Amino acid sequence: MTIRLIDVQYTDIDCHIKKFNKDITAELETTLAVNVGMSETEENQFAVILEIGLANQHKTFEFKIKATAHFESSENITMDFADSPFARINAPAIAFPYIRAFISNFTLNIGYNPVMLPSFNFVKMAEEQKKEMHILI
Repeated sequence: MTIRLIDVQYTDIDCHIKKFNKDITAELETTLAVNVGMSETEENQFAVILEIGLANQHKTFEFKIKATAHFESSENITMDFADSPFARINAPAIAFPYIRAFISNFTLNIGYNPVMLPSFNFVKMAEEQKKEMHILI
């Protein structure tokens, strides 16, 4: 099976800045949520939705973005694949650098120091999400 990234779309961007200070983006709390979805029309496509939130301590800078990375496979995607390590770990890791670059360029272009997102351990995130799923059952 071969899989390729088709594109990354930014479907929701919310940015609130309450004062001008180029350094306002220096120390940010970062949140990340990852979900996998299957295409309703194309049996060989799936998507990874990443939601990233950034805020400084005083909430004078708040930024949220929702990005959807679309992938295409040489084979049809099944529910088992959507829950596989590739879909939950590798695909988000492939899409993340594009989103990181977008956020960095966006904050630079609106007049602030560019945000440099930290690295995320997608393996650990998938393990924690799996544990939460087992607790809920």
